[in-house]
Amino acid sequence: MRGMKSKYAVLLIALIAAACSAPKPGTPEFVAKQEDDRQKTALKSVEKTIDNTPSWYLSKPSDANAIYEAATASSPDPEMAMSIAIHDASIKLASSVGAKFDALIKTSTRQAGTNNDPQLDQEVVKVTRAVMTEVELKGYVREKADLKQEGKNFRSWVLLRYPIGEANRLFMAEVKKNQLLESKVIKAEAWKELEREIELRRNK
Repeated sequence: MRGMKSKYAVLLIALIAAACSAPKPGTPEFVAKQEDDRQKTALKSVEKTIDNTPSWYLSKPSDANAIYEAATASSPDPEMAMSIAIHDASIKLASSVGAKFDALIKTSTRQAGTNNDPQLDQEVVKVTRAVMTEVELKGYVREKADLKQEGKNFRSWVLLRYPIGEANRLFMAEVKKNQLLESKVIKAEAWKELEREIELRRNK
């Protein structure tokens, strides 16, 4: 019985000591401890996310026939987590496609000797935006996806794939709708190379 009382006494002393050593609310020490606790919690969350991350997410495939983009998202609702990740990846995919064709048009206008034309620049923006919007809305394939629970939330990872051939055809169709742009780039070697590539993929 004495041994039990001694254990309770030691526990009580320890609790009192802990209470006395804890910083009082409102003091700078209390604020600093709260911030330290928040940082530790955030670090644990990041470490768990890294541990859960699929290996395919960390290294996008390299493929001459497709463009890949990946994204991750977190939400208390698993379907929402997946939807957000797909949406974010589609935006990144559209941006990659847009950058690819923006560079192609600039190369074509430079080869045609019509660069530094403000009106032409406006038409380039119009075409690339149209292509990016179309890519974001449809045409991509969900190549891989994963979903895991993180505390009260769910985290999703997705990898989207967009075929180069489809992107090329979409881009050429948009350019042909724009008479000014088509007249400026159609004779450029970069444009001819794109036509040959599309024709080659069509015959496969």
